[in-house]
Amino acid sequence: MDTFKRYKSLGASWPNANDLSRTGFAAMFLAFRSAYWPVVSWAFWKASLAADSAIDSMGCVYGMCIGNACMTLLQGCVVVVVFLVGLFFRLSTTLVVRGIINLL
Repeated sequence: MDTFKRYKSLGASWPNANDLSRTGFAAMFLAFRSAYWPVVSWAFWKASLAADSAIDSMGCVYGMCIGNACMTLLQGCVVVVVFLVGLFFRLSTTLVVRGIINLL
């Protein structure tokens, strides 16, 4: 993906490969992040709640846990929105193409 970004003429010469590399990177990034985030989040919660006796100010720990829960919710929303937008785009593109074919 960086190769096409760095060399604009290469991206213009190979537009399908450029689009495929960008789409593939986005799909792999979202899949990896969606799978790995809950693992890291679980470890964070486990360590935070285990530190109950070692920390004087648990308000800060609870605040961080609430922030982590909000970030987890946000991550889930991003994945759902990206999936739904991608599905809508694919369906609308398919319908437009079918409409053009029917007009011919």
